[in-house]
Amino acid sequence: MWNAVLTNAKRLRASAHRAGQESSSNFAGPIYEVHNGNLCQIVPMGDVPKSVFLANFEALIQREIVLDDGVEEQRRFEVLGVHADGTPLPPVTVDATEFALGRWPIVKWGARAIVSPDQSAPANLRTAIQARSNPTLARYYRHTGIRDVEGRTVFLHAGGAIGGSDVLTQLDGRLGQ
Repeated sequence: MWNAVLTNAKRLRASAHRAGQESSSNFAGPIYEVHNGNLCQIVPMGDVPKSVFLANFEALIQREIVLDDGVEEQRRFEVLGVHADGTPLPPVTVDATEFALGRWPIVKWGARAIVSPDQSAPANLRTAIQARSNPTLARYYRHTGIRDVEGRTVFLHAGGAIGGSDVLTQLDGRLGQ
């Protein structure tokens, strides 16, 4: 049966790759699947695989957001989720540091978002979500002025950039008006 699980996982990954849905990292770590709406890790137990509960929801990172203030970058993830009962969970934005710690589901989705009490569950949940996701990247510049963006010199302002039509800005306070 373990061989069947591995074969199925390889088939799903190959199918996702052909559809352009696999991340560029070509993740080859543990196997994660959704069973009855619960996100689980498939672990070998002798010749028989065992499904280990991680969370009573499934989630994907839809978008990775980089906020660049000209000195440092902050990273956030837009996460979509569905509870095991089929109820969509509200889209949330999670700071990359919060995401890495693994405590964000209860903070963002409340008491119904249950993560296994197992000590390794937060790390496995993070890995499972990352491995199953193929997020788009959005970079927002949070300052004005002249800046090199992907080999082009542009002038950043509240409405975007002169010299770059696809440059996004997100300014605070009066600069953002």
